[in-house]
Amino acid sequence: ELATRRIVVSTGGPLVEAARAADAPVIGLPGILQPRSAVGYMFVAAAQVAAVVGACPDLAAEVEEAATFLSIHIEDLRAQAAEVVSQMEGGLPVVYGADLTIPVARRWKTQINENAKLPAFFSELPEADHNEICSWVGVGAAGESITVVMLRDADQNQREQRRFELTAEKIVAGGASVVEVVTRGSSRVARMLWGTMLGDLVSVGLAEAHGVDPVEVEAIEQFKVAMGTPRR
Repeated sequence: ELATRRIVVSTGGPLVEAARAADAPVIGLPGILQPRSAVGYMFVAAAQVAAVVGACPDLAAEVEEAATFLSIHIEDLRAQAAEVVSQMEGGLPVVYGADLTIPVARRWKTQINENAKLPAFFSELPEADHNEICSWVGVGAAGESITVVMLRDADQNQREQRRFELTAEKIVAGGASVVEVVTRGSSRVARMLWGTMLGDLVSVGLAEAHGVDPVEVEAIEQFKVAMGTPRR
């Protein structure tokens, strides 16, 4: 019988206790305020585990380089985040990504939801060009209340760049505004984390602009209570 090895990544609690009792490896995380603030820790843990089992190359050197890069450019990131917030203010956010920036676009959406307490949506290219692009033709006056963030990777090939350009043209023609963001960094890891950090700062900036507490997630807690404990 094939046994699947389990590895637990956690700050502690019943999950870690059960893992230790079962002799499963545990990667401990420092205590954090909210799970969403642990994205860096979780990415590094997942990447290292994947490397150990041979599912991907060892990214340790790229992670170290990315950490240094982000530390050096933190003030640039804050300044750009403030600029993006001013461009997005008042619009319903829709974030587009392609290839490397697809998970980053999803992260922007969820961070804006939780931190700024605002509706936000994300989409990915090329999939959106097979269906969603039609909606911008018929969006009408509602398009004026939408702000689309186009998350482009600095190392995208020419065809992907052209896809972003053509998609943006349709969006603008539909009446929505477009904000262009291009990642920075010498490696894919650095550029992905740069985009993630920028999005987190944007979400906090939107929270500040709307006078809400980015830490509070009362709606989620109320929902969990209403759902109750799952039946076994």
